[in-house]
Amino acid sequence: FPVTIIAKFFSNYSLGSYVDWYPFEKNFRLSAGINFNRMQHKVASQNASAITVNGKTAQAGTNYLDITYKFPKVTPYFGVGYESGTGNDYGWNGVAEVGVMIGRYDAEAKTNLLGENSINLQDLSAEIDANRNAMFKSRYQPIAKVGLKYGY
Repeated sequence: FPVTIIAKFFSNYSLGSYVDWYPFEKNFRLSAGINFNRMQHKVASQNASAITVNGKTAQAGTNYLDITYKFPKVTPYFGVGYESGTGNDYGWNGVAEVGVMIGRYDAEAKTNLLGENSINLQDLSAEIDANRNAMFKSRYQPIAKVGLKYGY
């Protein structure tokens, strides 16, 4: 990455509500729904390092660049799943599903580098976008789930 990345802090969770449709007589299903997310990735510069922003370098010392990338709080979800039993079975059934949440990470930066070594807002925006494109290339978040379902 163009920025000297020293620390990454991950804080991710998602809660969803889905509708399942069984288009075949067997155990496969299609799912669609909505997810409520708190997914973010923080990138922070270290005090003792140099900070490079869009090709321009500044000494860290008291300077800092902290970027937080956040996935949208509400996203649509689409998936394909399989259940080991039918919907009317009593007892335990295994379930598996793969799908995607559709959304693009937003960025928020905190810095005091503007004006340092002629770093301007366009340089900062270019750096944020370059990092976002390197870390999160797609506009979707893949999901894989496995679990147990109990029918009574």
